[in-house]
Amino acid sequence: MNNLPIDGHTHPYQVHRDASGPEEFAQAAFDKGLPGICFTEHAPLWRPMHSHFMTEDELERYLDDAAATRARWAGRLDIHIGIEADWHPRNADYLAAQLANHPQIEFAAGPIQGTGNNENILTFSSE
Repeated sequence: MNNLPIDGHTHPYQVHRDASGPEEFAQAAFDKGLPGICFTEHAPLWRPMHSHFMTEDELERYLDDAAATRARWAGRLDIHIGIEADWHPRNADYLAAQLANHPQIEFAAGPIQGTGNNENILTFSSE
């Protein structure tokens, strides 16, 4: 049994906004002897904020490209499909809908980013 960890936090679509990103990351994980990798590209937000978040169209392509990459590497590399689901109070319902509408997402990394107006998770209040 291989006791090496998988890489569970990767952003293949920040490198290339096409199928070459997941393929490149899978090859790198394989070359380093990792038993697996989990793609965790930034999910879209309820409104555009920064270029490292995917658009809804990019999310669809990412999920298709990640699934195709997993199929190509079957039996050689354990590939999981995930997202980095940036939680923000104004994004919660939008994020829940994305997860519900995309059952192929196996894993969601859940960072808590700033909430604007110099607030953070320690100072945010929903009131």
